[in-house]
Amino acid sequence: MALVRVGSVEEIREAGCKVVSVGDAPVLVLSHDGSFSAIDNRLPPHGVPAPPGRRA
Repeated sequence: MALVRVGSVEEIREAGCKVVSVGDAPVLVLSHDGSFSAIDNRLPPHGVPAPPGRRA
C-alpha cells in the first residue's frame, strides 16, 4: 500500500475533515481529539461519493 499525502496536520486539524482522492476512491480524513482516521467516502451499496455535508 502506498502512502498518499492528504495535507498538513495543521490543515486537517483546523478543518476537522477533508475529502481526498486515493486512486479512484474518495477518502474522508478526519481529525478528532488529537487522532486522525481515514474512511471510504462512498455510499454503500452504490459506491458513489457521499454528497457534500454528508459523511459516510
